[in-house]
Amino acid sequence: MIPPQQPGRDEPDVPKDTLQSTIILLATVADTTWRIFTPAVLFVGAGLWIDWQQGTKPWATFIGMIVGFVIATLLIRAQIKKIQR
Repeated sequence: MIPPQQPGRDEPDVPKDTLQSTIILLATVADTTWRIFTPAVLFVGAGLWIDWQQGTKPWATFIGMIVGFVIATLLIRAQIKKIQR
């Protein structure tokens, strides 16, 4: 059963531990997202640009995709090690 709210309060009674856990989870998700998204977009974009400049389509894009994936993997592994400590 949920206890009634105190008069004059607009926010529901949320246990502090639950709120902190939610904030930590959201921060971890945001951190993981940039670690995957940024290298992929940067290196694929660089590969597309090189292909456009050099006429090497699709090789530089393919290499950029692989490099972005490897860097994203390394960043995620570092994040997992940090969390496990």
